[in-house]
Order: sequence, then C-alpha cells, then structure tokens
Amino acid sequence: PYGDISPDKALDALEAEVAQQQCTMPGWRIPANLTLAAPWGDSRWKAGHWVSARRCDSDQARASRSKMTTRQQERLDALPYGEAFNTDEALDALDGEVARRQQVEPEWRLARKHEMVAPWGDPKWKAGLWISNRLAGRESSRARRDKMSERQRKRLDALPYGSTLRYR
Repeated sequence: PYGDISPDKALDALEAEVAQQQCTMPGWRIPANLTLAAPWGDSRWKAGHWVSARRCDSDQARASRSKMTTRQQERLDALPYGEAFNTDEALDALDGEVARRQQVEPEWRLARKHEMVAPWGDPKWKAGLWISNRLAGRESSRARRDKMSERQRKRLDALPYGSTLRYR
C-alpha cells in the first residue's frame, strides 16, 4: 500500500513524529499500531506498521529493506521502535528500586501510582502500572502474564506490591 511513497518521505515523517513526541516524553518509542496523518495526504497512515514491515525478521521485510539505500536503512534502524525494554529488564529495574527503597524504609511497597526513572531513559516510567497490568484479574492482564516465563512470573509475584492493609 506504500509503494508510491519513497522511504525518504516516510522516514522524514517518522523522524518528525519522534522529535515531536520526545519533546514531552523523552522515552517515547514508535508503537506498532501508530497511525498518523502523513504529509503526502494519507490521514490514517499506518506508520508503525510501515516500520514493522521493514524491521521484523521475515522475507517480506528483507525484500522491503533490500529496496532501501544503506543510509535509509540506517535511518530506519535508528528510529526508536517497539518496547524500550523487555520483561527481564523491567523486573531488574523493579528489583533495584525495591532494594534501594527498602534500605531506608524496610516495609516499603510498590504502589500502583509509583513512577521512577527507568534505566532505558524514561524519566517517569509508570512502574506500578506496569505491575498492575500483569497482576489484575482482567483478560489483558492474564494475556500479559501468559507471555512471561515461569521464572519471570515468580519474580513479579515476589515484588512487594500494593497495600498490606486488608479490609474485613
């Protein structure tokens, strides 16, 4: 669907979007479902899909990349795309935060609203929400947990999270 759009035009639009988003959210990355108004008139350009279709490990992606110049490929690879971190990196950051906080306050627990500076550059990572999105009883939470290894689930479950107060 993007055969008539040059990679340079697409990359220009993506780089501009990244620059705009990172002014207010320094750790922002292009999600696979990003849709934006493109300068060539497509008001619902599937920009995230455009990146994904050239960065994933498939025959189609390799074919699309082979049509790009070396400089275009470098620009594409430089785009912040997808998750900034993986589950183990998130759990490592959470373990470190807990260890630091509990040195000062041994009973400290992560709250749903807890934000922290993340090692991958997000100055206000919503760490508590990341945990909540994997512990809540919703189907989406179960789906996220299902993607985790048994070792990762045990690490997540071991985090001191939520209130210790129990209501009767």
